[in-house]
Amino acid sequence: MTEQAEKGGAAVSYEAVPREVIKTCDLSVRYETDLGESVSVLDRVSMTVGEGEFVCLLGPSGCGKSTLLKVMAGFISPSSGVVTLDGIPVTGPDWQRGVVFQNPALYPWLTVEENIAFGPRMRGVNRSKTAEDTRKFLGMIHLESAARQKIYELSGGMRQRVAIARALINDPRILLMDEPFGALDALTREQMQSLLRSLWTQNRKTILFITHDVDEALSLGTRVLVMEKRGGAFKLEMSADFTLRISCSDPVRASREFLQARGEIMSAIVNNPADYVI
Repeated sequence: MTEQAEKGGAAVSYEAVPREVIKTCDLSVRYETDLGESVSVLDRVSMTVGEGEFVCLLGPSGCGKSTLLKVMAGFISPSSGVVTLDGIPVTGPDWQRGVVFQNPALYPWLTVEENIAFGPRMRGVNRSKTAEDTRKFLGMIHLESAARQKIYELSGGMRQRVAIARALINDPRILLMDEPFGALDALTREQMQSLLRSLWTQNRKTILFITHDVDEALSLGTRVLVMEKRGGAFKLEMSADFTLRISCSDPVRASREFLQARGEIMSAIVNNPADYVI
């Protein structure tokens, strides 16, 4: 839940508040330009992502979405404020926060199965367990037959599947995803959304997912947050259950409820949806 929701804003709250997994408190990020000017990217941002939530984060380019995710991941330090995971301050990257980027960060000299197994091996996990888990995730992403292929032999969608499996095999407390399907074609993107929805349904892994696609956010997330253009404040918070209802026989995206939610989000992003620049 965001600070705005806690103060009784326009947000829609859950009937039962899930256990807190990751939280930001008065988080600010500032930097200086070459001319010595101070630029504020995030200004006292407070939010919580609860156990099992699939939170989708939307907003105009430059609003601070990726910066917020990088601070949560421990890749950059905040200028002020704090990020906590299960109540413990985040001071740097670790396996408890899996990260998936738009361009899969895989090792091209390793095979598919070696990439997936990389994290557990670096952490010293038992070899037999690592091998067992690797086989399990290869099956979950439907790449058993490609286990010994090198990364450069895979399509874009296959590479992203490997990246997701490599993050999930570590069993992180939260999966942070920065526009993971943004570079894929429409058909592959739809397939990847279905795969991610299936994986989330199976294990209810807590996910924070950045996207520019309103339909993607509504069809995947259990909660959608819209950031302001500047400062990282949240303009809108909305609960959603479309991801729980989507199936081949249920045209959820064509429903009046879905279209109404889509219009509300677009209106929150910009006064004129045609002005939404990604």
